[in-house]
Amino acid sequence: MFNTTENPELAWEFVKLMTTGEFAEKWADETGYFPGVQSAMEEALASTDPLVAPFAQQMVEGGASVPVTPNFGAVQAKKTTNSMIQAILSGQKDVATATKDAAAEMTDLLNQ
Repeated sequence: MFNTTENPELAWEFVKLMTTGEFAEKWADETGYFPGVQSAMEEALASTDPLVAPFAQQMVEGGASVPVTPNFGAVQAKKTTNSMIQAILSGQKDVATATKDAAAEMTDLLNQ
């Protein structure tokens, strides 16, 4: 929700409507993404598919929202996470180096 919205109460009600219950489950089914609420993750957690189950478990254990700061847009714009993953997958950097470099970049961008 943008801080410039004209009706923050109504905007927040819309966010809640779209991210919980029936609409969250429908969105997950139609997009192929996990639902945004842990209570709707039962099916994914019970999956025997090796491309679903471990990611569902990680989502439940470590999933979180992005930092609440206007500076997070700079991290997204610079594609810090995507660049980190690409560096690992292409062999340009090992996991420890790539994650350390990405964390440093994020820290710099968030502290501007």
